[in-house]
Amino acid sequence: MDEMTAEQNTEQVTKDEIWENLKANLEALEKPRNLLLLGSLGTGKSSFINTVITALTGKYKYYADVGRGSSHNTMRLHMIPSAEYWNPENKEIKAQNLPTFIDIIGLETSLSESKEEISVNKELMRLIINGQLPQNCDLFDLSNKLKNREKINIKPDLQIAAVDIIIVVLSAENYVTPDILLYDICKEAKFETKNIPVFLVLTNVDKSNLSEKGLEEKKNDICSIMNIEPYKVLMCSNYQPDHKPSIKKDIKILEFLMKLSDPCFKAVTLQKMESEKPALSIEIMESEKPAPSVQEMECEIPAPLKPHASTPCQNADDPSVMTGAFICLLLAFLIGLILHFGSKI
Repeated sequence: MDEMTAEQNTEQVTKDEIWENLKANLEALEKPRNLLLLGSLGTGKSSFINTVITALTGKYKYYADVGRGSSHNTMRLHMIPSAEYWNPENKEIKAQNLPTFIDIIGLETSLSESKEEISVNKELMRLIINGQLPQNCDLFDLSNKLKNREKINIKPDLQIAAVDIIIVVLSAENYVTPDILLYDICKEAKFETKNIPVFLVLTNVDKSNLSEKGLEEKKNDICSIMNIEPYKVLMCSNYQPDHKPSIKKDIKILEFLMKLSDPCFKAVTLQKMESEKPALSIEIMESEKPAPSVQEMECEIPAPLKPHASTPCQNADDPSVMTGAFICLLLAFLIGLILHFGSKI
């Protein structure tokens, strides 16, 4: 009994230390953060919200709508600010920047499987992330309209704050990981100029048939798919109305909430730099100029030269020229005969 009491005292001290660190993070924030919970149907998103609030207050209440089975229970955009769940007597503690939880309808994996560039899930998440939907918006009806490719009229005067952090909730009971849905979520977290931190909660660990090693492998596989660090993952079991408070469970949950409240993790709007197209260089401009056309010079063809009057051979067809040539050959032949026979005598 004494050992149990000592262990509980140690756990309580640890919880108190984490609570002090959590308060330090909350005080460093300029305003409460908006935490959006995303996941498919039945993963325990709403139950996790109630679990976090139970760890904070020590009392379980149905702050978020909880359902069972294969039908949607959360049908609306449900925002739960700290004013609804945090009301301590100490005014100093009451002023903490505790987060606003945003609970939404379970996302259907089939609505991420689309040949279109933008799936229904992407469109729905984009509207929520940018704060373009009102509180209590009927998300089931909106999803059907997006399926039918209806144009949604956005009200420009909405005062809904944008999302600061995304928490993806998956159940350890499910053997199949919704890769396509996770891809859509991570894509929207970094859409255009947005860069929103993404965390992961693996619920129902107590109901999973996987061993401790198997759960660790599952966690690492999901981290690889989502491209996030294991540091951003919480594996837990959710509180139920009839469950007694557990200091061990509270410690893990408050540690995770401390990370979510860390000022280092924040949504960033990327600033795009203005630019101008580069001017073409002189060399490129010169190479693109048309080649100069060839200018043909004017000229006159010279007249053929006339033979000089004193030239001995004026015309090869002249009869006198032919006769003279024959006589010369005949004389040369006779001289050759004389010399030949004279040498023999």
